[in-house]
Amino acid sequence: MEICEFDKLKDSFLLLSKSFPKIHLSNFSSVSFPTSSLIYSNGRSMDCPIYFSSFEDRVEIFSSLQKPKKVIVHCSDGTSRAILCKPNDDLRKDLRFLELAVLVNDLLSKKKRPDSCKIEFEFFSLSIGISVYAVVPLNENCGIIEWMEHTLSLRSILLTQYRDLGMTINHSEFVELQKQANFVNYFANTILPQYL
Repeated sequence: MEICEFDKLKDSFLLLSKSFPKIHLSNFSSVSFPTSSLIYSNGRSMDCPIYFSSFEDRVEIFSSLQKPKKVIVHCSDGTSRAILCKPNDDLRKDLRFLELAVLVNDLLSKKKRPDSCKIEFEFFSLSIGISVYAVVPLNENCGIIEWMEHTLSLRSILLTQYRDLGMTINHSEFVELQKQANFVNYFANTILPQYL
């Protein structure tokens, strides 16, 4: 939680050895790494747990409003995996959504339908599903998210598109605009038409 809530940030990275020497030197070998197969097992046989071995010293800080931090963890299986420490966000809702996604995946993967289901739908034979990732709420204000490699956030896709179109977004100015009483009208009538 200390890493999630750390807000003395001026750079795009921090060093655990300087900012969190206790965490950097601590032994976390009995703590399992949060993976989707471990968290959403639903009674199925799950993979063997993977444990934390150590942390990479350099932690990347993202420039978005909440300043989430990407932490690289060296694991007991010899791999390095990343987690996102996300502050100022209630991840319990994310966890519930992902549990629902796992249930939908289970329903879609069932090969045999109950006898009461007289109609066979074509999509039952397709291999479709929702990709899930681990979410661990630490409290109502922060948590840890399993980093998914080879993915892009919607924000990064939109910012790239806007930049290609010659449009820029000043985030600090936008945050200040949100505090104004007439923000909804200003957004709908002035800002939104620029991006349509």
